[in-house]
Amino acid sequence: MTLKECYAALEGDYESVLSRLMTEKLVQKFALKFLDDASFNNLVKKI
Repeated sequence: MTLKECYAALEGDYESVLSRLMTEKLVQKFALKFLDDASFNNLVKKI
């Protein structure tokens, strides 16, 4: 699955993100950082 396909599956706006980050490499970098971020899981545990 490509990054663009992933954004489409999540109903995200890939083109908008790409316009802000300028390169697919940076989009990929931050998408992978999101996977390692525990913030969402921490929020869910507190609810």
